[in-house]
Amino acid sequence: MLFYNQKGGISMECIMELPSVTYAQKAKIYLKENGISSEVIRSKGSCGYSIAANAECSRVKAVLDMKNIPYKEKNMSS
Repeated sequence: MLFYNQKGGISMECIMELPSVTYAQKAKIYLKENGISSEVIRSKGSCGYSIAANAECSRVKAVLDMKNIPYKEKNMSS
C-alpha cells in the first residue's frame, strides 16, 4: 500500500498481523533497532493487533524471523 509521508514523499507500508499486543510491541522495538519506523495498530475486523511498517515486507519479515516473532502477512488488497 502506498501512502504519503509528512514530507510529501511516497512510502511503502507493510502490515503484519501478530498474535498479541506484546508481540506487536516487541516487533516495534526490534524494527526500530533495524532502522524501520512502525506503529502498533488494531487489526481490522478482529480484536488482534498488527504492526504497520514503513518498509518493504521482505525487510520486515527478515527482522521478525530473526527475532522469532510470529506473524501473518496482511493481504493489502482487502
